[in-house]
Amino acid sequence: MATSSKKIRWIKSLSEFLLAKFPFINALTLLMLLAERSPKESFPPINPHIIYINLGICVVCGVLMSVRLQANKAVLIYAGQLLYFAYTFYSNAKLNYGEWHRIHIATRHVGCAGIYIMFASFLDNQKSVASRNQLQRIGEILLGIYFFAYMYTLNNSPDYRRAFMDHVPGEDWSRYFATVALAGCALSFISGHFVRDVCLFSSFVVIFMTLVVDGDLYYWTNRGVHYWNQIRMTLDNICAVVGFVYFSIRLENRIKVE
Repeated sequence: MATSSKKIRWIKSLSEFLLAKFPFINALTLLMLLAERSPKESFPPINPHIIYINLGICVVCGVLMSVRLQANKAVLIYAGQLLYFAYTFYSNAKLNYGEWHRIHIATRHVGCAGIYIMFASFLDNQKSVASRNQLQRIGEILLGIYFFAYMYTLNNSPDYRRAFMDHVPGEDWSRYFATVALAGCALSFISGHFVRDVCLFSSFVVIFMTLVVDGDLYYWTNRGVHYWNQIRMTLDNICAVVGFVYFSIRLENRIKVE
């Protein structure tokens, strides 16, 4: 029993450590993506002033999270920044990404924002239970959107559907099973029921999709996807997995009682 409790504390501490470091990773990979695009562009697709401001916010939020100084506010600010990135990558025509690609990038940021908003609900014990529950529900809804968009891309994007079939045996049957799994995760988060259990299940689903499909950098770069863009999306999935593992040991399932 003591050993089990020690493992849980170790997983909790490691998850918190990793979640505090993703803002630094986000800043670095954004710089690398812009550097990768720069030889073919005379002007960056995002205004340089906005880039510097967002990089500064990433670094400051990462530092505050790491030293546990106003960590709950830093987490919420960073979640807001991720939502801004989601809007920017979806709406900015200068990036020259196809629609399915823009949806895929944007919803990864939305999913990570959901992770950090839920994470914030655990960091401020001075807030009322109702306020913490409200933050958690917002995070759950964003995660539901993340999984619905994943499911949409898998079934409506010819490029992503082909990539899935090229990597997973079973043709359409495998895609149907993956669709059911993603839909189940989405519905559970949207409804707010059995969230603890679905967090654990979601971690396996996202790990599978990342390792088998999204993590094949050679495959995607040969199809015109920027290397550092694919790295960013893969790391966003890893961030989501860390969050799911953390929540699976911190949450209780909510069962609606009539």
